[in-house]
Amino acid sequence: MASMQNHFCDMCVESHVIAVVWCPDCEEFLCPECSKHHSRAKISREHTTITVADYKKLPPSFLSLRYSCSDHNEKFEFYCPFHKHPCCVKCVNETHVDCRNLIPLHDAIKSAKTVNGLLQIDQELKNVQKKLNDIYENCISNLQKLEKQKKISCDEIVNIRHVINQRLDKLEVALQEELEEKYVAAKTKTGTLLSDIVNQRGMVNGVIRDLEFIKKIATGFQTFMIVSKIENTITERVQYLEELNEAGSLDELNLQLNVDSALMSFMKNAFSFGTISYHHNPICLNILSLQGEHAQTIVRPSNAIDKIKLTPKQRIQLPKSENVTGITGCEILNDGQLLFVDFDNRRLLSADSQSRSKELMKLSSSPRDIAIIDNNTVAITLRDDQSVVLIDVKGSKIVKTFDVTSPCYGIDRVEDKLVVRLNHIGQFLVLNLKGTILSRLHISGYYIQDVALFDGKIFCTNCEDHKVYCYGMNGGVLWKYSDENLRKPFGIGEDSHGNIYVAGRETNNVLLIPPDGHRTKELLTSKHGLCDPYALHVNKTTNQLLVRNEFGDQAFLFDIAN
Repeated sequence: MASMQNHFCDMCVESHVIAVVWCPDCEEFLCPECSKHHSRAKISREHTTITVADYKKLPPSFLSLRYSCSDHNEKFEFYCPFHKHPCCVKCVNETHVDCRNLIPLHDAIKSAKTVNGLLQIDQELKNVQKKLNDIYENCISNLQKLEKQKKISCDEIVNIRHVINQRLDKLEVALQEELEEKYVAAKTKTGTLLSDIVNQRGMVNGVIRDLEFIKKIATGFQTFMIVSKIENTITERVQYLEELNEAGSLDELNLQLNVDSALMSFMKNAFSFGTISYHHNPICLNILSLQGEHAQTIVRPSNAIDKIKLTPKQRIQLPKSENVTGITGCEILNDGQLLFVDFDNRRLLSADSQSRSKELMKLSSSPRDIAIIDNNTVAITLRDDQSVVLIDVKGSKIVKTFDVTSPCYGIDRVEDKLVVRLNHIGQFLVLNLKGTILSRLHISGYYIQDVALFDGKIFCTNCEDHKVYCYGMNGGVLWKYSDENLRKPFGIGEDSHGNIYVAGRETNNVLLIPPDGHRTKELLTSKHGLCDPYALHVNKTTNQLLVRNEFGDQAFLFDIAN
């Protein structure tokens, strides 16, 4: 068995000395003597070894891990958050030239092994486990429900057939009774006529016999007198027949079956007893697949924010309107185009790198926030219309509309999913790009309006208690941050490292909070032109920050430098 296999020291190959420890960094087994030298050598004294006994307990997924680059056979030195993979120096120069924000591997490892990092991974694993258990129980329950539904349907089919049979039996009896009644009536009428005709025929036959006798033996006088009576008899009989004919008594009576049209339609048009169908009934498990949600959590040290600086790039003059221009959301497209939603004037604005701004289109309702779908499509929440619209930026037209049945506020996108803040206490709506509701997330806080998503976490600002919250996808609070230098936080965004940028509307500043939420750094103040900053966006590709005061005609674009 593999667990009983002896491992020999890789340094003492020819001597076949049994190893006692394993060094993951060197990927070598070491005997007691070599282990001593290994722990003293400058290049390896920081390496952490494990006993061979513990090594044998490691799962296959651990044993298959490589600690050096398979392409260049060099040690991993950096971690790429974009590709979520470690890389060596040569990889950086060859395949990660355009990748920004590479992290030294030892920093990534330190953050991954922190208590908070492991707790979060543990929480996410347990969350996935709970969801799988819930789905398992739901499947078992669904099978039982299907069995019951089948029995109910079978019983209903038999019952319907029984009801139909009873109905047809009742209708048949009624029709048979009607047939008998009509038959008796027609038979009686015809029989009465027949009896009268027999009598009349007998009388006529008797007159005919008398006439034959008269022709043979009667005298002239007798013949004259009798013939006169016979003529009266003939007149009476003819008159009798005419009366019968005029009264319709001589009509032939016929019995005919006329089947009810509804029954004929049933026999003609009923091609099946019925149909069996099944439909999908979505279950609310709050499952949301986000990029990196269950991947390794790489958190930069809090002191990394000290190296982040902003350089003024552009000041944008927005087009004026008759009403006060109230910007509540903004975005930076990857091609450099800037977009703004004007809540008060119900319009979408744009500006280019030359600070040329214009009104792209009018909207049917006040837009509250905006999120990028791709280089030419954005999603906008229309608060009073209670809908989310997808807009073709180049064509300046709405291509899709999703009804969310409630006033909607903040919006953000990850992959092919949208998360929308609704005007319900503690409710976020998760949609795909076809408008299908995937789940509803319940997060407490009535004054939570703006939202940002990163690495399987939800970041929110609460303008009432002046705090920034970080939630897991199960709705649990991971951390919350408050600072006397942050009042009325509204706009929120995140960079590629998970650092959070927050606009303090009352304090006229923009603060930077690291992913662990332990401290903050003030990046912008009123000296930079901020006055009631409301809308904020960070573009991870261009590494830029866009800030817009709620009122006025100017916006501010900054380059982010580490």
